[in-house]
Amino acid sequence: MGNFFKDKLKKISKTSWVLLGIILIGIFLRTYHFHDWLYFVTDQVRDTSSAEKVIRGEAPWPLLGPSMRNSAVPEENIFCLGPIYYYFQIISGKIFGPSSETMAYPDLLFGILAIPLFYLFLKRFFSLNISLALTGLFSVSFFAIKYSRFAWNPNSTPFFVLLLLLSLYEFMTNKERVDWKWIASLGIAIGIGIQLHAILLILFPATTLFIFVFLMKKNWRLWKKWAVVLAVVVFLYIPQIINEFETGFMNSRNFVYSLETKNRNENNNLLKNIGEDADCHIEANFFMLSSLGENTCNLSYIKILFSSKSAKFIAKTKNNIFWLEIISGFLLSAFGYGLLIYHSFKETNERKKYFLRLITLYATLSFFIMQSILVNPEFRYFINTLFIPFILLGFIIDFLLKKFYRRSLVVSISICIFIFFLTTNIFSIQSFAKEFSANTANDAHFVFLGETEHMANYLVDYSKNQNEIYLIGGSMYVSTFSKPLGYLLEKQQLTLIPAENMVRVIPPEKPLFYITQNSDEKPDLEIRDRKVENYKNFGRIRIYQLEN
Repeated sequence: MGNFFKDKLKKISKTSWVLLGIILIGIFLRTYHFHDWLYFVTDQVRDTSSAEKVIRGEAPWPLLGPSMRNSAVPEENIFCLGPIYYYFQIISGKIFGPSSETMAYPDLLFGILAIPLFYLFLKRFFSLNISLALTGLFSVSFFAIKYSRFAWNPNSTPFFVLLLLLSLYEFMTNKERVDWKWIASLGIAIGIGIQLHAILLILFPATTLFIFVFLMKKNWRLWKKWAVVLAVVVFLYIPQIINEFETGFMNSRNFVYSLETKNRNENNNLLKNIGEDADCHIEANFFMLSSLGENTCNLSYIKILFSSKSAKFIAKTKNNIFWLEIISGFLLSAFGYGLLIYHSFKETNERKKYFLRLITLYATLSFFIMQSILVNPEFRYFINTLFIPFILLGFIIDFLLKKFYRRSLVVSISICIFIFFLTTNIFSIQSFAKEFSANTANDAHFVFLGETEHMANYLVDYSKNQNEIYLIGGSMYVSTFSKPLGYLLEKQQLTLIPAENMVRVIPPEKPLFYITQNSDEKPDLEIRDRKVENYKNFGRIRIYQLEN
């Protein structure tokens, strides 16, 4: 028996061992202290609580998913996505037990599965070494890791984008001989993807429609296989279809209303919109690949081009790191996209040409559709393009190695480029972990489960055996922490009542706590005319127990 396993192990290629190592590193980085470092704010509390009600049998399986909030749209006209994201959470909760952690398992799983899927996709064009190197970078990408470690409906987007593109590629290259597993996977990718985010609701069907028209012109007999794809999509969309019939297509009307409202309120200067869109894509590409810089689009290239007089921006330009990011980001996108377009026309290998044109199609459609989010240009909204900067880097390295193949200097330069991006991501991961190890991750905007559980335990310990406790403090801190703390306290049969600015009448026998920012200053002895009985620091947060 021992010799049998030894023989089997010997037959495993070195490439497989390297890929396995890359995947294992990715798994470790995505699961290390998963519970304690879990991002858990109001949205996560809402989704977790809703899923737990279904698991306990207190509510039916939902027919609609997360809402796409828009401040210009009345609450009754808000559009909702399909419910598949909630179904993932409910199924996970039924298998592993309902908790804030288990509700994030689906995003974690798809974040891990995206690593080998990315390698399979890269292999359609790049050499073995470049594919492994890019997959390795993707595995340790701080951006990819961050959005695999908590529950949020777009977090699984990278996996389903890659599944869509890989399935479409198989359709394009194999045509009538396409395997049924790719037909099913295309339907699954579309059916699930359009329920994860409003951008994918437009982007996935648009990308697929172009490929459908292209292939049907070449061979109309493919209609049967496309019919199966459509059947899978419709099956996965059944809950929302039921909702539409039950409500008189209210959600569809809300979607149209949201688009009309947005068009009335947005800037219609097309050239300005395109310029800002291009700037944000360039910045996002470099940030997602390197993790350097800020996680929000600053329109830095436009500000440089038009000589912004902002004192804050001028001060930023005096930093050498800023110029390293600006120049590197521009070179990555300029040469990467340039090579993509050039090879799309010059490539003679049909299979590689299909790969290039598929990427070009997806990137182009994404560019124009993404203009809809420029009013809120945080890079987390660019998660559907996460794979693009890695492929752009691959085009540049591939070009250098082929153009100067005999020059060992180019190989060394290519290795240095990979080491640079590897190092920047490792430093970001290290900084991320250091903050949690010091218990300083929570602040007025961010809530993480481990630290918040310590805060909840403190409130329980000083609850004086009451079933209700009151929380006051700075408006930002109360609004940020009341829902997460309330969820955790509910598990211990305690009700947290936020009484911001003490507007509510607080019964004298009820425990009263004040939450604020921690500082180096001595603790207050009195807050809002109430004596401080106790206090405790939780990293950047301080909680006082007040006399009541």
